[in-house]
Amino acid sequence: MSPWVKAVIAQLTPLQDSENAKAMKAYMRGRFAFLGIQSSPRREALKPLFTAKAQPEMSAITGIVDELWSLPEREYQLVAIDLLIKRKKHLSADILPKLETWITTKSWWDTVDMLATNVVATVYLNHPQQASSYIQKWRNSDDICYAEPPFYTSLSSSK
Repeated sequence: MSPWVKAVIAQLTPLQDSENAKAMKAYMRGRFAFLGIQSSPRREALKPLFTAKAQPEMSAITGIVDELWSLPEREYQLVAIDLLIKRKKHLSADILPKLETWITTKSWWDTVDMLATNVVATVYLNHPQQASSYIQKWRNSDDICYAEPPFYTSLSSSK
């Protein structure tokens, strides 16, 4: 496990709240486990890791997001998305296969919408030629993840 992911876990573990976790799990129809940490306290606790000096190198981003995505609690996928959003302007088209995996793995409206509106849209804007084949494939997919209106609305508005 990368030092950055270990640091995320170390920062979030003391903030666990079992009552919030139950409510959050219920809100998401029991699909995911939660630590019970709401967005604002989570982001506040992780501010030191999101400074320019503490952020991981771009070459490590996909591995770190994979590690966070593999953890059971939903907050870790949300941290992964926060990291992608923070570094979105520097993402290359090479990340498209990974985005496809993250969109369809542990998918639900929260992660799909955030990835589409914040990350996929920026990659599409910065690399339209490389991204267009993925976008076309996703538009023709039967996967419900790609059927969400925000997915394509964000791409249309990013042109």
